[in-house]
Amino acid sequence: MIFGAGGTNWTHELGVCAILSQMPRLSALNISALRDLAEQLRYAPREALLKQLERIEQLATEVDDERIYPEDWIVFRITGYRPDLASSTQIVGEALRRNLSALAERLADVARLTPADVGDGALGVEELRERWSVSRKTIDRYRRQGLIARRVRRESGHVQLLFTRAAVQRFEKRAGGKLQQAGSFSRMGAGLEEELFAEAQRLRMEEELSLNSAAKRLAMSSGRSHEAMRQLLRRHDEGADAPIFSETGPLSDQQRQLICRAHAWGVDPGRIAERVGRRPASVHRVLNECRVEALRGLELFCVEAPGFLKEDAEEKFLGPAPVRSELTVTAALDTESFIAGAREDPIPNRFVEQSIARGQQYLIFDARRRLAALPSSGQRPRDIDEIETRLRWATLLRGKLVRSQRRLALQTIEGRIGGSLMEQPAEAIQRLHTLAMDALIEAAAHFGAERGSRFAASAGIAVDRAIARAAVGPAEVAGRARRRHTQPVMLEDWTARVAEWQGLLDLPARHRERVIELGEEAGETIRARYGLGGEPPQTAREIAGKLGTSAGRVARLEHEGLRALRWG
Repeated sequence: MIFGAGGTNWTHELGVCAILSQMPRLSALNISALRDLAEQLRYAPREALLKQLERIEQLATEVDDERIYPEDWIVFRITGYRPDLASSTQIVGEALRRNLSALAERLADVARLTPADVGDGALGVEELRERWSVSRKTIDRYRRQGLIARRVRRESGHVQLLFTRAAVQRFEKRAGGKLQQAGSFSRMGAGLEEELFAEAQRLRMEEELSLNSAAKRLAMSSGRSHEAMRQLLRRHDEGADAPIFSETGPLSDQQRQLICRAHAWGVDPGRIAERVGRRPASVHRVLNECRVEALRGLELFCVEAPGFLKEDAEEKFLGPAPVRSELTVTAALDTESFIAGAREDPIPNRFVEQSIARGQQYLIFDARRRLAALPSSGQRPRDIDEIETRLRWATLLRGKLVRSQRRLALQTIEGRIGGSLMEQPAEAIQRLHTLAMDALIEAAAHFGAERGSRFAASAGIAVDRAIARAAVGPAEVAGRARRRHTQPVMLEDWTARVAEWQGLLDLPARHRERVIELGEEAGETIRARYGLGGEPPQTAREIAGKLGTSAGRVARLEHEGLRALRWG
């Protein structure tokens, strides 16, 4: 025997390495819920593991790729026991089927199966290759499509994959003519397939062709059908650790809705990708498409000015101090505060209000122009972010413009009712306040600051018309004793409805008060993103430049902060 310096038996180790090199690698188990289940079943009795392997084979034939299955139901189907989970992970059928063989192989490994445990008629990989006239890579791909394998240990210590006769027959029944089609591909020869894959890689890298476009080019050069080439490339990518193309078939509407809803509720994109069986990049692409779709559903009205198209428009309309400072706008939420604040408000400066109005209209115009320039697919996150940030800024400017006319609103109300607002019943006060503020919001949305115009003129007309239509007037309070309210009359927060896109883009008022509870990085990011410090909202790239980090990290900090505000 040959020993190393530490007494190691190198002859023995070389023999062990030779055996290990022949062992098939465990397939990747990409669903965390199934990884947890495999870990829990490591200590299950051998007899129980054998029954669970049979249930996995049966389940693989019943899974619908388009359906979504709860984790507790999957555990019940495999173990016969329904767990009491605080929250049940939802798993897309396609992803579940791709991971069932990996789960079965792990359970078989734990049970240390022997050929006798698999039964007569079981087939190995080479026997299946001959039976179906396909390559080993194709067998590996079939394992990801629901062909359940079992890891079996022979007396020599060698480990191999075996497929029970029942599992093979079930897969053949489900696959149907696809097996014959796959067999015809194998007759291309491994050499030709490798040449085609190499050419496909070149087309992807150098010409940025999609899978479908590359398949057309390969069909022309190889003399085979377009469909044959498309299926060949798809089969390659489904079984490859490093696929040439990222396409795995379009997501269903249900999957897309699931992705967008989950992200809105604070679920990490990585976890969403795991649940729907896609790469994180695919999930981010869907989220971008959802953002663009929502933006395109808005009616972005603005009063256009000739100067909006000039090269210096950005500096001219967004440079003035009133457009960039004191943008935090809050609403008085009770009558006494509203009246006191309105009476103390100064008379608006004409030049200030015109700067604010023009800045608001330019931001909406520019957001609309940028939105129209976005491609139908493959939109860049930073382009979407810039549009959303411009609209947030426009919201703050419109709110600032509305708040400047609280004195006018109060004077118009009291002039119409012929007395103090406080003399009205609580319901009337609330209705009059809502009508007045909504009229100011509408007027601010349409005020373009034409030369010499004042916002007070159009705002006063709008409020007067709104109050005139209300069922409250001098006759209602005439001859009545002065009303005294013993409790504050609460008013609506008009700042939450300044623009139609607020529900899509803004931070809810209940969350703004709690930003202080966040950590320093997340809190500062949220304040900068939503303009909570009185300055214009900032894009992720702008914040990243100031912090010396990446826009991706800023996006993660924002997502973590929003999730903490929602669930904290």
